[in-house]
Amino acid sequence: MNESIKEFIADLKLGEKTLPHRNPSVAWVWVFFPAAAAYLALLMHILNAKPFLGSIEVYEAAFEKIAAAKYPIQVIATDNEFTEGPLWIDNDDSSPFLLYSDIKQNKIFRWEEGKGFFTVGKTMFIDKSGCKQDDMAYCNSLALPGSNGLARVISPNDPSSIDLVACQHGERAVILQRENGTRTAIATHYRGTRFNSPNDLAFSAEGHLYFTDPTYGLHKKSESASAIKGRVLDESLQEQPHSGLYMIHFSEVAKALETGVPAANVFLIDAKMSHPNGLAFSPGYSKLYVSNSDETNAYWKVYDVNTKGLATKGKVFYNVTDQYLSNNTGGSETFGVPDGLKVDQNGNLFATGPGGVLVLSPEAQLLGRLRTDRAVTNVAFATDGYLYMTAQDLVLRKWISTKGAKLPTQKA
Repeated sequence: MNESIKEFIADLKLGEKTLPHRNPSVAWVWVFFPAAAAYLALLMHILNAKPFLGSIEVYEAAFEKIAAAKYPIQVIATDNEFTEGPLWIDNDDSSPFLLYSDIKQNKIFRWEEGKGFFTVGKTMFIDKSGCKQDDMAYCNSLALPGSNGLARVISPNDPSSIDLVACQHGERAVILQRENGTRTAIATHYRGTRFNSPNDLAFSAEGHLYFTDPTYGLHKKSESASAIKGRVLDESLQEQPHSGLYMIHFSEVAKALETGVPAANVFLIDAKMSHPNGLAFSPGYSKLYVSNSDETNAYWKVYDVNTKGLATKGKVFYNVTDQYLSNNTGGSETFGVPDGLKVDQNGNLFATGPGGVLVLSPEAQLLGRLRTDRAVTNVAFATDGYLYMTAQDLVLRKWISTKGAKLPTQKA
């Protein structure tokens, strides 16, 4: 260091001015700032702390590592009405966040943890997500008019844009919802008849689009709560003679997006499930799992997927009808039928069902359960290490030591 600089620093006599044992008048600084830093750290922890609920049940040793039981189930978003369709968005150039549908409020919300002093929390992302008309009287008459299952597609013109393929209850369609607000219908009819209320969706590696079409979105607000919960539908509201599992070839999806005309060639894979709901592929896309949300016949079905993308040879994978009534500890299950599901990188199913989220091995062995105090409707793996769960009026998350199976990148 230059001698003149050393002399200048020495002339400042910083030690005599700033050290408390040499200058008692500055002693308060040495007490205040560490205390303030500790206080701010404590305040940040308190303000950003998340309440816990539920418990972890381990049935097989393999689940102990996956579940990471020392990490509780956190409540991250409240004041919702009926949450569904969680989707993790992770852009390289921005903070990651969660999108989810509220099918009663007819909205898609965004939840973001953020990197600053406070959690960003919940904000509205899309209004009228599942039913949007000039005259909203029809939409407002429905009990569950909003969007449900969501999947992201990448726009070649703007890769950072958050464009979504969404299942719409109110519009009874599968659509592309662009971030700029425009919408394009991908599928609205099967053999000339409107769908009931598309519920959840999944893309294959080749870009074929699979979706389920039960009747939940047809219920009116005027119906009794017990009828809606029990899915007892006025048959005059249902146009399709069945609930269904469908597939649209990737070329038909691309054509619909290019022309703006909904796909005419829609394949019916299965019309025998009473309440088809969540669906997900195995790693490698050789198997397709689909849940049946029927309290009297609650199960997951598995299909072989052939080289042409068609799901065939469907059979029951795991039946939980008995678990809905009583679990293996003798307790009574009063909530939770098979609903949404995702598959991890090892082929394990994270499937919502009796008591919360069941984790099933590829061999249909129940490994464990994330037990919640309310029904969980769907789950989403995230790159931050958490499993996110939509659960009626709440959104939950749980740190786990596994990752979701790699999903294909779809382009709009």
